[in-house]
Amino acid sequence: MIGKYIRKSINENGNLELVFEIDNYYSKIASEELKKEIVYKFEPKELKSTKSLQQVKMIWEILTQISDKQCGKYDKENIENLYATCLLKAGAKFEYMLVQREAIETLKKAFRVVLDKETREYKGKEMVVVQCFYGLSKLDKTEAGKLIEIVLDLAVKNEIDIEGVS
Repeated sequence: MIGKYIRKSINENGNLELVFEIDNYYSKIASEELKKEIVYKFEPKELKSTKSLQQVKMIWEILTQISDKQCGKYDKENIENLYATCLLKAGAKFEYMLVQREAIETLKKAFRVVLDKETREYKGKEMVVVQCFYGLSKLDKTEAGKLIEIVLDLAVKNEIDIEGVS
C-alpha cells in the first residue's frame, strides 16, 4: 500500500495509532481487504517518485473521470473494462483461463484486471472463462507509451480535461 503519513496518536489502550492518507487506486483496492481482527506487518519505506507511478496515477484518474461521465457515478467494473479495452488496443499481454468461479478473487490478486467472459461446463462442473490482464507494470517501454497514448486519446474523445489530471 502507498500512503502519505498524516499523524500519530495514542489510543485509549495506550497503543500508537498511525493515520495515512491513501489516494492511489491500487492502495484503495488493497485497503478494502483489510480486516480489524487480523494483525498485519507494517514496514514503512519512503517512496521515491518515479515516472511510472505518475503515469499509473494519471491513467487511473483519466479512466475514472471517463467512467464517471459515462455512468454518472463511480463504477469500478466500468473502469476496469475501459482499462482492459485500452490494454487490448495497446497490444498488452493477457491470458485466458478456465477456472471455477471461486478462483476469480484469487486471480484478481495476481492480475491487474480479470474479466468474466463466459460460462462453460467442463467435466460436469460450471467453469468460467476469464481474461486476465497484466497491466502497466508488466509492459515494456513501447507498450506503456502506446497505452498512455490510447488513454489520452480516449480522454480527448470523452472531453476530459487532461490539464486537470495530476
